[in-house]
Amino acid sequence: MEESTNISHVSSEAIEEEKNKKKRRSQYGISDLPDSILHHIFSFLNIQHAVRASVLSKRFRNLWKSLSYLNFVTSADDEQPTHYEDFVIMVNKVLILRGKSDIVRLRVHFENEDIAPHIESWISAAIQYNVREVDLTVHALHDLPTSLFFSKSLKVLRLSLTDCVGMFTFPSLGPPMLEVLILKFCTLAWADNISGFISACSSLKDLVLQDVELGSETTYHIKNGNLKRFVIKDEIMFANEPHCIFQINAPNLTAFTCSIEMQTEILFAPLPLLNFADIELEVKTDLTEDEKQRYLWQITRLLNAVRNVKSLKLSADVFDQVAFEPRVVPDCRSMQFHNLTYLSFRTSLSRDCIFTIVELLKISPKIKTLVIHVAEENLTSGNMGECLELGCMLHHLKVLKIHGVIGCINEIKLLQLVLEKAIVLEKMLIWTAKYDMPPHREKRLESFRKTLSTVPRVSSNATISFF
Repeated sequence: MEESTNISHVSSEAIEEEKNKKKRRSQYGISDLPDSILHHIFSFLNIQHAVRASVLSKRFRNLWKSLSYLNFVTSADDEQPTHYEDFVIMVNKVLILRGKSDIVRLRVHFENEDIAPHIESWISAAIQYNVREVDLTVHALHDLPTSLFFSKSLKVLRLSLTDCVGMFTFPSLGPPMLEVLILKFCTLAWADNISGFISACSSLKDLVLQDVELGSETTYHIKNGNLKRFVIKDEIMFANEPHCIFQINAPNLTAFTCSIEMQTEILFAPLPLLNFADIELEVKTDLTEDEKQRYLWQITRLLNAVRNVKSLKLSADVFDQVAFEPRVVPDCRSMQFHNLTYLSFRTSLSRDCIFTIVELLKISPKIKTLVIHVAEENLTSGNMGECLELGCMLHHLKVLKIHGVIGCINEIKLLQLVLEKAIVLEKMLIWTAKYDMPPHREKRLESFRKTLSTVPRVSSNATISFF
């Protein structure tokens, strides 16, 4: 009996102790985390929030002084915008009072041109702590401290120079360890200046140019043997009818993304290692015959430059505005995408576009996955008036995905061709359009399904699924 009482007593004490532990964990769980995890959590916070957190726990009191990710970020859209003087005081105090640990990233985002004179001292302070990443979004910045470009620790440089008056200049030498360069809203009219800087960054692997202002009738010569990824998006030109050229010599490039107007021409030296290319070209609709011919040659040269690619994405304008016609462009006849296994594009599936698809399939013998996004303009596309002929079998195509189907004759013709020619086809996945359709939508789609189900399939494993 006494033993039973003791067991009961011990059990109640154990239960009470467990309750206390749970209570302590619920109250102080975050404070009990290792420093490495706390630093990771605080790396996502603006520094002012990290400093304010110091009053929540003794453990947090001096934590902000050892943070390696310093985020000084504010915006005019904030509910309580930070005043310029308060922002400067905050940055200065943090850089002065923090410990001696290295800085991984210095991020300064402040939409006020008055802080530009302070940028040099802040970056110089960060360099003393072996800063690896500098991320600046500022106004009216004309120069960066020279010491930044001699830093042996800097690996990532992001510059977003909004509303910058005049042209930003770069030194002739680049940081020796710089691997990533991202330029947004920068004026790059001096081609020799930016070209020389990029070419001088001997360790550069990743180059992104977004919303940059380019010079008209200008040629940018970029030569970099270590560059792996090049992205150019939404460029802005000086002149009303501009034209500029990028000549890229990057033999180790593995990824290329562009979203540009046709006025910007990109010429590549051979790209033997290219794995991925995403090409979006914006072409105006009212092209003259001369413009159409010129852009046709331009697109052909670009496609020929990326012919070693394994994964390729193309925009609608490549298909719809400037048709890919081997009869017109001699280079197309000899072009072969020998390594291409994944092809994705957006198209209206007009008659010319379908012939373009057929030509691409002919010169891409190893395609395994084909993804088609049908544009809404498909509703007004002309119907095919003749049978499609591929002239060869598709020996590797396993998956076809088509989005935005409305059940028109052109879609039937294309899918019929694939079913009859794709020897190892496993899946045909069809997503019907979600936007407003013509009358009798359901009836048309039902007829589409029935027609497709009767098409002979050369692959016994092929399945068709609708979504």
